[in-house]
Amino acid sequence: MNIFGITFSLSLAAYLRTLAPTIVGGDSGELLAEGCALGTAHPPGYPLFTMLVHVATRMGQNRSPAFYVNVMCALFGSTAAGLLSCSVLLLTERRNLVGLCSAITAGLLFAFSPLAWQYHVTAEVFALHNMLISLLVYVACRLASQPSSELLCLGAFICGLALTNQHTSILSEIPIMIWVGCKMRLDKNFALLFKAAVLFLSGLSLYISLPLFASVWPHPGSWGHVTTAEGFLHHLMRKDYGTLRLYSGDDSHAEGLVDRCLHWLINFCGEQAAYNPIIIVGFVIGSLSLLGTTGIKKKRKGSTNVPLSIGPLILALLVIYLIVFHSLSNLPLSNELLYGIHSRFWMHPNLLAFIAVGVGINNVSNNFAGRSPTRSCLVVLAMAIAVLHSTRRGMISNDESSNFHFESYARSMLEPLPIGAVLFINYDQTWTSVRYLQECGGVRTDVTSINLSMMSYPWWQTKHHLYPRLTFPGTHYGPTNDGQSFTFSQFLSYNYDTCDGKIFIGGIINYEDPFYEQDYNEIPHGFVRHIVRKDAAQDPETFRSTSEKAWQIIAKNHASGLPDDQKYPASTWESTITIEFWSHLTSRATHLLDLCVSSERANIGSIPIIRSLTESTAWLELASANSDPSNENPDLKKNLGLGYMYMVRNHELGPNSPLPPVEDTFGNFSFTHSLSDLWWSSDMNGGDWKNWASKRWKDVWGDLIRMDRAKGLPDFAKILSIYEMVTKPSVRTDSSAGSKAV
Repeated sequence: MNIFGITFSLSLAAYLRTLAPTIVGGDSGELLAEGCALGTAHPPGYPLFTMLVHVATRMGQNRSPAFYVNVMCALFGSTAAGLLSCSVLLLTERRNLVGLCSAITAGLLFAFSPLAWQYHVTAEVFALHNMLISLLVYVACRLASQPSSELLCLGAFICGLALTNQHTSILSEIPIMIWVGCKMRLDKNFALLFKAAVLFLSGLSLYISLPLFASVWPHPGSWGHVTTAEGFLHHLMRKDYGTLRLYSGDDSHAEGLVDRCLHWLINFCGEQAAYNPIIIVGFVIGSLSLLGTTGIKKKRKGSTNVPLSIGPLILALLVIYLIVFHSLSNLPLSNELLYGIHSRFWMHPNLLAFIAVGVGINNVSNNFAGRSPTRSCLVVLAMAIAVLHSTRRGMISNDESSNFHFESYARSMLEPLPIGAVLFINYDQTWTSVRYLQECGGVRTDVTSINLSMMSYPWWQTKHHLYPRLTFPGTHYGPTNDGQSFTFSQFLSYNYDTCDGKIFIGGIINYEDPFYEQDYNEIPHGFVRHIVRKDAAQDPETFRSTSEKAWQIIAKNHASGLPDDQKYPASTWESTITIEFWSHLTSRATHLLDLCVSSERANIGSIPIIRSLTESTAWLELASANSDPSNENPDLKKNLGLGYMYMVRNHELGPNSPLPPVEDTFGNFSFTHSLSDLWWSSDMNGGDWKNWASKRWKDVWGDLIRMDRAKGLPDFAKILSIYEMVTKPSVRTDSSAGSKAV
């Protein structure tokens, strides 16, 4: 078996072992949704990947549609690794055992680097991008030694095709085109230049599918207006985000070019190379070798230099990418999640860097081994150990085989909604996962889901007819009602009654809207919020029972547990699910407590609230105990203390009556602190639970007033006054016993 086959097979075996069974975070869900429906994905549209997804999702019915796309991406990633090995072999021209192993090692080290592995086992455009770039580099290496018109035409077609998948491929295509043009003297061969140009445009022509599919199969949720020349160019140039930019938010404090390049270098030598000296030394020596200098004084007889024409080109591709991309990219790297998004685009330079690693390992190893079989075995063993280390590490950190988190998250949003509900979404992870379930899985297609940010673009007026149930009082959603755009409150005034009040929101509205805040409330409903008019009657027991049903569905869908924060740190999309879970759980408990307090103040004793009061306090206790002690929200502590305070003040139960039971909805969850551990013990039933609640109030608010962040609470002075008034001991004078606290 040749080196491509070895590298491909070994990397594919590892990928299939750790393959994600369904969608993951990022753009995965949306790309699959548009592929299933042949729609238009977010700019620039990704037509090549969309069509490949459409084919892959029809490969079988035994697994989820995402699974087959994940397998496809694993094949692309393994092919990229195999082609990388082939490129290293062409660059070094060493056909001995050490040379072959060096090439295979470079391909596998790239394949098993954390970033590449992560995106080669999930449905994203990056695996296909890596394959096309590695194929382009391989063709360039072949052209360096055997120039031919066939290879030139193949490379031209690949260049056009790569641009239909990922725009960043242009950063390698332009230097390669210039190099090929000079090497093959295309300025004197217009016929060949014309043929190459035609093939380039043939690959690029896949973009024609965007207006074609949008015209033939228009459907709600698809992005942009690409059926006109102006709208098509607008989408192609990513003008919704800012042309050639990644981030449309405030980037005034984002890092500069040098800082971003240093971030890449640190990440490559650290996380991607695991600080392995073999990889780091190989990269340094290989970079010098690509410049035409081996970096080793003593050369063995029979060894060859890296071809000067192609070696500097490979290094130039790396440098050009780092400079141009980091000059344009504006994502603030201080935000861990945005850092994770930015780092995805480092796979391109990483691929080029691992080529340098392979060249460096080859030169060092051959110079050390010479003709000694013993030394050759030693260097091959060292390479094998380096690969095994990366494999072992990746099998743990990149194992996505049990990652159902985002599918469970989307089901938890859709399933509790009433029939015919309208769901507005304004978070990427929410939108992409819901889109996948509805378009590819046919889950809750009765729910109308709308991306609020998409509704804010002027091209939204071309989508109105796709939502016949709804009335849009203007062209698109905006901050004001200016005769064209409409506000969110204005939209609700036109649609609230016709939708029977079944309108929900996930995320926040885009613009401040005083009329919305004045006329509507957002009531927690599982992972979303129900928009209701402020005059709608609410009582604690009704809200408690209805919201409990939503959370029972959430508990069922997440029975396998929340994402592990060690495996999924803050730089991953999965970490947002844990944040969302605790945020919505706390919101539900806080709203229930507010209803209890309002009911008691309005009609003391006439509305039974003890069960709702007890449950809200128990859930706040659960949220507080499982929060990060170093970053605990003082509002959470404040509300938990209020819950215990109102439990003590409540007079619905007799002194020896047990508290109403609190259902342990999350009994199967592996929380750090479970509800059964935190709430009262069994011997408290029938016991003096008011003393227990009083003690908990004192402990909770005692912790609160010692928190530095608590001093920023608007009512901190009042909290401190109540605490000191209740806990301050009274003193009486007794002639026989002296002073005594009572």
